[in-house]
Amino acid sequence: MALAGGTLAGVDVLGFASLKTVAPESGDLVGTRLESVRRRRKFARFSFPVDARVVPHLSQAGRVDLEIPPKAPRPRGAPVRLRFSAPEAAVLVREHATR
Repeated sequence: MALAGGTLAGVDVLGFASLKTVAPESGDLVGTRLESVRRRRKFARFSFPVDARVVPHLSQAGRVDLEIPPKAPRPRGAPVRLRFSAPEAAVLVREHATR
C-alpha cells in the first residue's frame, strides 16, 4: 500500500456537506500515523491508532484517487482531500466520476 505508515499532514474539506464528524475533529488527527485502509461497500475507512477513523462515502459513481505528489487545485465534485507526509501523497475523494 502506497500510504502504509504515512502520517496525516492535513484534511482539506473541499465541500460544505463533506464533514460529518463530532469528535475528534479532523484537525485533531493531524500528526497521527495511518494504521490501515479498508473498504466496505461504498465506504473507504482510514483507521488511526488513536481509535479514530475517517470514513468517506464514495457516493454514486465516486472514486478515490491517489495523488503523488499532492496537488493544490480544488477539483470540481471532490468533497475531501487527505494529505499525508512520509510518503508525501494525498487521497482525493471524488463524486460522480468527475475528472
